[in-house]
Amino acid sequence: MLAGSTGDARAQEVRREFAELHMGVAVRIELYAPDDGTARTAARAAYARIAELEDIMSDYRAESEVRRLAERPDAAVPVSLDAAARRVGWRKVRADSVTRSIRLDTAGMGLDLGGIAKGYILDQALLVLGRHGVTRALIQAGGDIVVGDPPPGRAGWRVAVPGGGEAVRGRAGALAHAALSLSGDTEQYVIVAGVRYSHVVDPRTGVGLTSRRQAAVVAEDGLTADGLATALTVLDDARGAELLHAYPGVVAEVRRVP
Repeated sequence: MLAGSTGDARAQEVRREFAELHMGVAVRIELYAPDDGTARTAARAAYARIAELEDIMSDYRAESEVRRLAERPDAAVPVSLDAAARRVGWRKVRADSVTRSIRLDTAGMGLDLGGIAKGYILDQALLVLGRHGVTRALIQAGGDIVVGDPPPGRAGWRVAVPGGGEAVRGRAGALAHAALSLSGDTEQYVIVAGVRYSHVVDPRTGVGLTSRRQAAVVAEDGLTADGLATALTVLDDARGAELLHAYPGVVAEVRRVP
C-alpha cells in the first residue's frame, strides 16, 4: 500500500514550463512539482538567482562586479590587436582567498566569463529549484542544458542533439543529474571579407576562431560541460583528447563543419 501511495503521489505531479530573458537568451525551465503554486514559487526563485549572478558576472553591465574590476579613472585609449593581446592571460589575474578579492595585474585588462558563466549559473538555478522542493527539472539557456531528476516514469530527459554522434546522442536521450553544452559558431559569428569568425576568441591569434569546430559535451554539471565545450573548439584533436583524460566520465565529441 505504501509503495502504491507513493507512486500515485508522483503521478499527480504537475508539469509546468517557464521562460524569461537572461544572459542575452531565453532561459527555459521545465519542471514537475506537487502543485502549481510550488512550481511558480520555485521558478521565480530560480530566475531571481540567475538575475543575481548575471549582475555579478556579466561584462555587458556597467555595474557588475566583473566590469568594476576593470574600471580605470582615466579615459580608454585605442590600442592595436597586438597591444590588446599582451593584456590577455589568466596568470595576470591574482585571486586572494583570504580577503576574497581579485586583482588584475595589467592596466586595461577585463574579465569575460562567457566560457563558463552560463553553465555555472544554470547549476545554481537548479540548486534553488531543489531547495523549493522541485527536483525534476530541466533548465536550458541557448546551447547549455542542466537537468536534475528525470520526469515521472522515465529514465531521463530526452534532449535532441542535431548532428551529434552516437555517444552524445545516447547520453542526451536519457539525461539525468547531468549537463549538456554545445559550443561553436552556428549562431554567434561575424563574416568579415568573406571569412567567418566565431564569437570564441582564439588566444593564439587574438581574433575569433575560423576553424569551424563544434563541440558537444555531457558532464556531471553545467560548469564543467560549458567550460570543456568552449575549450574543445579552440584546441586541436590531440590537445583536446589530452584535456578530456582529466575528466573521466565526460562524453564529448568535436566535429568540423564545412
